[in-house]
Amino acid sequence: MNALELQRQLFAEGYSPQQFLVGALGDDVFCLIQNRNEWQVVYAERGFVREVLFRTIDETEACEFMFKYMMQIQPRS
Repeated sequence: MNALELQRQLFAEGYSPQQFLVGALGDDVFCLIQNRNEWQVVYAERGFVREVLFRTIDETEACEFMFKYMMQIQPRS
């Protein structure tokens, strides 16, 4: 799975852009970002990383982590 596929899958599961972002930081939202050659799943507040939940150099691994994480903790819209 890549970042675009992750986004599509989360939308298909009923998540909204207010609950997650791919490729950007937001406000009170879970994000998948690429920082240099590292992929990170983070929780962001006011456009800043509040907590790094997962990091790897593998995009697929980061996307799979974020999908599983969101399915466990976030209520769908």
